[in-house]
Amino acid sequence: MSTRTTDLRWQHLVMAGLPRTLPRWTLIVSCLASCSMHRCGTIEHDGNHAARLQESTPVDQPVTPAFDAPAAPEVRSGAAPAPLTREARLILAVDRFIYRVARRWLWIANAAGALMVIPPLLAPLLMATGHQALAGLIYRVFSLVCHQMPERTFFLLGYQMAYCQRDLAIYGGVLALGLLYGLVRRHVSPLPLRWAALLALPMAIDGFTQLFGLRESTWELRVVTGSLFALTVVWVVFPRLEQGFAEIRTILEERFDRL
Repeated sequence: MSTRTTDLRWQHLVMAGLPRTLPRWTLIVSCLASCSMHRCGTIEHDGNHAARLQESTPVDQPVTPAFDAPAAPEVRSGAAPAPLTREARLILAVDRFIYRVARRWLWIANAAGALMVIPPLLAPLLMATGHQALAGLIYRVFSLVCHQMPERTFFLLGYQMAYCQRDLAIYGGVLALGLLYGLVRRHVSPLPLRWAALLALPMAIDGFTQLFGLRESTWELRVVTGSLFALTVVWVVFPRLEQGFAEIRTILEERFDRL
């Protein structure tokens, strides 16, 4: 009896015996034996008995995932998660910062509006109480956004405000309407742009006709047109910001849930 015949007989016996005793390893042993017999092609037995093994399984036979695929590694329920890398911690910190901004964006917008309203009102009060240095700083800062012409500016206690009447209507209106928006934000849809252009048109007409010397506006027109423009800004921008930040919050909350 040749060595190859002995090996093949042993493999054939292993194929027949192990499934009854070690069912867990049946597939592995069967695969090893099948591969070896496919290479040899025949199984020789003692005496005159011989049998030829034909290939019974085609090469492209589909794999059954439940039996042929390797099992996924089990994860212990009490195992601690792998530590985050430095880059992952940085990304997570940025995501958390963005999430906080997305939740509190209206507070941030109204705080910015307050910074554009309160200091110009304080400037004449500071001048009247002898704090000229601080008042001068406010005047210099707001000179970057307004011409500060006395004939187009309101006065308090004998001192002019840090910006003109129209700017007061715009920034004050944005702040007041922004605070109001916080109460009705769930019931306000974005204003279509064609209506926004219509609401902003009066200020454009009043401002440009005054700019080119065609006429001189009055403080009433400056306040009314500036207030209409403030309404346009809040109605157009704030609902769209609310929708955008709501989508960001949803995306980040799903990402945090997977951590």
